[in-house]
Amino acid sequence: MANEDQAYERTLFILSTLFSMYLRVSDLVGRDNWAPTMGDFRKDTMDNWWFYVVGKGNKSAKISVRDEYIHTYLVRYRTHLGLTPLPSPHEKGHC
Repeated sequence: MANEDQAYERTLFILSTLFSMYLRVSDLVGRDNWAPTMGDFRKDTMDNWWFYVVGKGNKSAKISVRDEYIHTYLVRYRTHLGLTPLPSPHEKGHC
């Protein structure tokens, strides 16, 4: 649907993010004490992508992100928003 109507880009991003990384809804929506940002997508020194979250019980975790997801969905959504294709570690824009 997003290919035909850009109004569905956010929906595509949310669903692909939840299913690609096996997230709980609260991992993407946030909690009272934490809100995810684009800066929570980070690349390490070995060129692996991670998504940093605060999960149940206030526990921090990092979730592996496939390169395919980054290049297919994250870049697509960020381009739709008029952002650079890849996030910087200190970026504050909400997911």
